[in-house]
Amino acid sequence: MFSDIVPYTLRPGQVHLVKETGFIRTVVGSAVSICIWDEELRYACMCHFVFPMPAPGDSPSGLYATESIPTMLKTLSSAGSKRRSLTAHILGGASQTPVPDPTAEQNIEAARFILRQNRIPVICEDVGGRVGRKIVFNAENGNVAVVKVRKLRDGDWADDID
Repeated sequence: MFSDIVPYTLRPGQVHLVKETGFIRTVVGSAVSICIWDEELRYACMCHFVFPMPAPGDSPSGLYATESIPTMLKTLSSAGSKRRSLTAHILGGASQTPVPDPTAEQNIEAARFILRQNRIPVICEDVGGRVGRKIVFNAENGNVAVVKVRKLRDGDWADDID
């Protein structure tokens, strides 16, 4: 049944919504991905941001949590989702260097803060550490599969992610 479904590959700065039998996938290192599932409508929405907020003079974009997460919530609302049926996963924010990466830590905190501010319950976190993550989000049941990888490669972004 699912063998004919082609997952959508989410790139940094993007937000994407799929319905019922769709899948979204991405790969993160220090970046963070948030997966929000609407249990009632069976919608899956994912964002992938690289920084917590724009620096002074930077143009706002989906690369920043302060833009990406509100865009995701607006996308869900426009599709008919109600806040009461939404749950979230926060994934990523790895420090892939010997010293802690302050941007990775700030990304995690920004995700937590914005979701808490919008009253979206976080049911799972797989954050921090020193490894990247390949993520697949299933709209059918809201499940998220995470494969931890020690080294992210250019091929991890290919459309044929395993």
